[in-house]
Amino acid sequence: MIVRTPPPKRPRSETMPPESPSAAGSDRRMVIYEDSPLAAPLHESPQQHSDHLLCTYQCRQMVKSEFLDALSSAEKQVCDYQSRFETMNENFSKVGTYLGSFSRPR
Repeated sequence: MIVRTPPPKRPRSETMPPESPSAAGSDRRMVIYEDSPLAAPLHESPQQHSDHLLCTYQCRQMVKSEFLDALSSAEKQVCDYQSRFETMNENFSKVGTYLGSFSRPR
């Protein structure tokens, strides 16, 4: 039996990775959303503040869109399962009445 050890993990650097080509073409910066925007430094310009709010709005819209897609998919799945259940229940009832007609009274 050959035991393999995984290669050692590379240490994470403190610098940010380079931007992807699609993000590089955008003039808007992605800003990490903090829970308390009041804790931001006081020397922030109004432009930086609006960028922050724009990112927050975009992030929330993306999450909302993904949630609504997942909800729609789940609702379709529920309808599908419900129709399968009703079909199986009808078939079971038919088989039960069919077999019941062959039973002898005691």
